[in-house]
Amino acid sequence: MWVKPYSHIGLTKAANDIDNIVKHMNLPHDISYSIGGYYKQQTKSFQNMYLILTIALFILLILFGFQFSSQKCAIVAIIVISSTASFSLLSLLIARLNLDSTAF
Repeated sequence: MWVKPYSHIGLTKAANDIDNIVKHMNLPHDISYSIGGYYKQQTKSFQNMYLILTIALFILLILFGFQFSSQKCAIVAIIVISSTASFSLLSLLIARLNLDSTAF
């Protein structure tokens, strides 16, 4: 089956909608399905992005430790920088927008 979501709907919501549709189709138990394509690529890309972000934050913590000659100041700097990203994600949640490459 080929499904193309609307341009204003993110891939995550489209995949959830497709999953609900297929679950209600009453298919025989020996038939399985998987959602792939751009959704699968996006999921893998976001997993890689989270890994890179974690490694980058760890490297920043080390570099800030050398810069400020104190881990306490480095941790405070990381928390301040991270809070800006957290508030950005919170604003997406309040606006009910998915963090999705196709939602913009």
